[in-house]
Amino acid sequence: MLLLNLRSSCPFSPTSPYVPEVFYKLSVSYLKVSPSPDRDLTYIRKAEEKAEEIIDNYPDTVYARKAREIIKKVRKTKARHLIEIADLYEHLGKYYSASVYYNMVFDDYPDQIEKDYIIYKIAFNLANTDQQYADEIKNTERR
Repeated sequence: MLLLNLRSSCPFSPTSPYVPEVFYKLSVSYLKVSPSPDRDLTYIRKAEEKAEEIIDNYPDTVYARKAREIIKKVRKTKARHLIEIADLYEHLGKYYSASVYYNMVFDDYPDQIEKDYIIYKIAFNLANTDQQYADEIKNTERR
């Protein structure tokens, strides 16, 4: 209910000095209602969107600094999300797909990961792609 009230109060008074605070509270609320990184990231994206809006439109406020902290949390969650997808693909023996996701997290979130570990995971999965294809061929032949 708070989210609905916060969202609906801003369009009617866009020049209000309280708008940055409302956007910040809205962003925090989205962050709090977002599920764990292994779930849908819709609320994480909404939190990021509002935080970026604060930084873009109200850069000289205390809420811009706070919004940057929210973006750090969002980036960490997004990185964790990609790593969990990669881990799942690796567990399923889909090594090429796992390497793609590990590469994505390496490229998009280098400040949020242990780089040596991700490099190892990329190499491990790429080294096992031959096994994945051999397994796929065997499964196809069985049909």
